[in-house]
Amino acid sequence: RGIPQTRVTYIQQIDLKGFIPSFVANSKITSTLELLSDMRNKFDKSLEIDAGQRSELVQRIQQFGSNARAAEALSKFHELYAEKHRWERPSMSFGSTDSKVQVDRVSGRAWAATSVNVPASKEEVAAFIWEFGSRAMTTISGDVERTFEDVEVKEGSEDGSAIKRLVRRRQKLDSTHGLNHRDRSFNSEMSLYLFGDDILILLTPSKTSTKIAKYVSHIRPSIAKGPLPSVDTSESIAIRIRNLGEGRAKLDYACVLGLGVTASHGASVAFIERRLEEVVDISIYFQRLVPLEAFKVEDGRALAHDLLWKSDFSKQRVERLNEVVVKSRALRELCLRHTWMKAMLSAALEGSLTRNKAVRTKLVCVSEKEGIRIGKNLVPSLMTEQLATAGVNEWKIQ
Repeated sequence: RGIPQTRVTYIQQIDLKGFIPSFVANSKITSTLELLSDMRNKFDKSLEIDAGQRSELVQRIQQFGSNARAAEALSKFHELYAEKHRWERPSMSFGSTDSKVQVDRVSGRAWAATSVNVPASKEEVAAFIWEFGSRAMTTISGDVERTFEDVEVKEGSEDGSAIKRLVRRRQKLDSTHGLNHRDRSFNSEMSLYLFGDDILILLTPSKTSTKIAKYVSHIRPSIAKGPLPSVDTSESIAIRIRNLGEGRAKLDYACVLGLGVTASHGASVAFIERRLEEVVDISIYFQRLVPLEAFKVEDGRALAHDLLWKSDFSKQRVERLNEVVVKSRALRELCLRHTWMKAMLSAALEGSLTRNKAVRTKLVCVSEKEGIRIGKNLVPSLMTEQLATAGVNEWKIQ
């Protein structure tokens, strides 16, 4: 793909000159291997590699045209996206995302739908989702195994999709009661359609039971070689992507999973909510690529939600801040411009209740200590007002 890559082989031999228990020696040796991990993170080019792959697919998608079967794909999307009886809100929500879930306690079928705005064009979002084996999708999904095989679509075929591939993913089913559930495997046909200004991606249960092994993108051996074989289940997913203008797109997602009758209600809810989290993480991925000079009000709100995503405690929020500072282009640029910014955000996210103390220093002269003081002033300001907006306004003038 034009990205230079290098393979590093690291060999280490140590003579400790004495009787050292093997478990002690092994623990020390493995810690020295962190050097390779640090080296890889230092020179990581995953963003560039994934961007190069997406750009090629974006050019292909822009050349596609609508066809008769695309209307059926749109009908399938509306069928899956329609609200189900007795739906509920998920346990976690991201910003203004409109998410719903519904789980049948008897059949083990789970349904979910969500809608989220993404700071990217519809072609970029579609290409990101289509790259089933990319580094980013592998990280976001957390799958034990992801494999795919491209299928040739002949012009004028009955299917009518622009491109198609067979995909297989294997996911862990976590128990809410500490039980050991068997992994769930999904074999699906993935098709992409264009209908008017919309891009549609459908995943339907595969009609063939043959193993998909042409490309293996990710396998975790420690999990994949477990004593319990996976359970073959089914998934039906419909995705619609449309442009909102100004380089932004709206992603509508609906999913129906057949997890089997052996899956408990709690495990099924947790499993289907993980699918919704994948959609949120796609939005976060593109949000972190937005540069500071292109930031808008909605980008600031999305960044705030990113800082608080999956962070219920102060320690988790600080850890999340450290991650976002590294991965968010805009926040990284802001922290380089104002060296006290990270300290201020860390103090604010800790959420400790202290007495307010105004800081009158000019912006260009603020020190790290004063930045911490500014961050600590946020919680008292919020506590003294009934509306959060009023508390923030009071904080800003201090």
